[in-house]
Amino acid sequence: MRQSSAYIAQWRQEQMTTVDNKRVERGVLETFNDGGSKKVEIARYMVRYRKLRKADTARLKDTLTQLERLRNQLAAPRAMSWRDVARAMADARSLAEAQHKALWIQLSQYNELVRTMSQWVAIHTPIEIMPTATATNWRHVSLPGNPAARRLAKAWITQHMVHNLDRAFEQHAMPSWECRNQSMIPWDVDCVFHESGYTIVTKRCLPLATAAVTSHEFVSSSARLALGAALPFYDPSLPLVRLVDETDGETRQYAVVTPANNEHCNVLAAYVETADRHVFVMQQIQHDERCVPDNQSWQRQRAIYGESVTRTDDGTVWCRALLLDSHIISPDADVSLADDMRAWGIDVNAVPAHLHEARFLGLWKEAMRQRRGSVAAHRQPGPA
Repeated sequence: MRQSSAYIAQWRQEQMTTVDNKRVERGVLETFNDGGSKKVEIARYMVRYRKLRKADTARLKDTLTQLERLRNQLAAPRAMSWRDVARAMADARSLAEAQHKALWIQLSQYNELVRTMSQWVAIHTPIEIMPTATATNWRHVSLPGNPAARRLAKAWITQHMVHNLDRAFEQHAMPSWECRNQSMIPWDVDCVFHESGYTIVTKRCLPLATAAVTSHEFVSSSARLALGAALPFYDPSLPLVRLVDETDGETRQYAVVTPANNEHCNVLAAYVETADRHVFVMQQIQHDERCVPDNQSWQRQRAIYGESVTRTDDGTVWCRALLLDSHIISPDADVSLADDMRAWGIDVNAVPAHLHEARFLGLWKEAMRQRRGSVAAHRQPGPA
């Protein structure tokens, strides 16, 4: 109310100013009638008159704008129709229900992820510091079927292997990069027998002709080459049965079954590039909810640790690799050493039973040499 009174007082003042202007006009007319002697004074009056009119016009426009603004502020808001109110409430409810449903779905996914990972961690507890063929926890490495849990499990397995890379090389007496008089190890194989079976340890250390390839194709090709070198009765000319073929970041999972001896091999490979080296690891998966072997197939435990480093003294690229192969792992019963040797392609008929263990390593090396020769012959181009 005080603001309205102020505007009314201002309006009255403007009306009085208008009356004064009329008086000025009459004075101008009276002066004009007096004669031409007063032309200069008339011109001055007219200038003052025009200025006053412009000022009055601007002041009135400003007053009109302020009054319109005050009217809009004091005007009562118009009530919405019941249809608009109902539509707005229905939209708000639909949005709330959709958000509630999405949150429940997300909560269910998180609960399933926690349940799956809890079971997976419980299976692998306690975790051995060094994964070996004799470690039960690593013999039963598994992957869950849940996509989110599967990605976490793959990352855990590969990162654990990369973290223990130097420890694995040190445990198996691999030459250090710090040794200046480093010599090549083309192919060094040893076999360690234990209560549950044996572990074949293969070591290689040699210079490379080219630098390591940093791409997804390197992971795939390295996994295929590793499978070809480790699997008996593997024939590159035969199409492999792809049970699992997953690529996720720098990891690659590849599962095959060799038709000759029905060996099931499901491996997870990863390639990691750091500032000073390139690391390649591969672990055979024993239990996979997405890739379950049939009752007639059997498996082994395999692990590969490899890295390439550029030497600072001469700039050459060296590679060292450690391969671990175990005995046959069958879900039904233990497999005899003779049957295990036959799975490698070794003829055990010419070897007495009591000499199987003593001659196993030599016979295995000979079988692998023949295997390498057949693979090399297959890779050579035929006659034109």
